[in-house]
Amino acid sequence: MKLNTHISVGVGVASLLPSLVGCEMLCFALSIVLGGAVHGIVDQLSHEWRGGTIRRGPLLHSVEGSLALSLLLTALLAVLPIPLSLLSWVVVFFSTWASLLSHLLLDSLTPAGVYFGGRNVSLASFRYDSPELNGFFSLLGLALFLFSLLNYLKYLPAGP
Repeated sequence: MKLNTHISVGVGVASLLPSLVGCEMLCFALSIVLGGAVHGIVDQLSHEWRGGTIRRGPLLHSVEGSLALSLLLTALLAVLPIPLSLLSWVVVFFSTWASLLSHLLLDSLTPAGVYFGGRNVSLASFRYDSPELNGFFSLLGLALFLFSLLNYLKYLPAGP
């Protein structure tokens, strides 16, 4: 899928967990930012030239690579003086990883697939630039985000 589709779905997925557990506002915001930013990192660091074309490499287009990237990013942020509870850091980690797993799921719908256990896996053969599929998944990501935002708002303290 296209990068903007990955970002839309990733933000929607990453916002879901913090909205369900009701963590701090900073946890919610950090999950959303990381949930969108990781897709640019994956596409920049994990595509390689093979046979005159750009292909997905196994480095970050795998379950193992996405887990490692989520751990690394969360650990790097956790050493900064960001006032979050341990539970919130766990939520940020799992939100980031869920966002990356959504990236893998979307890419597994294309013929190039993704890597799972060292093997290339493709669930379908849709074109990565299909306007219908990209539009559908972008709207799905937006709907997930709006649901998460509305759900999160119920945890905010009421005004005076």
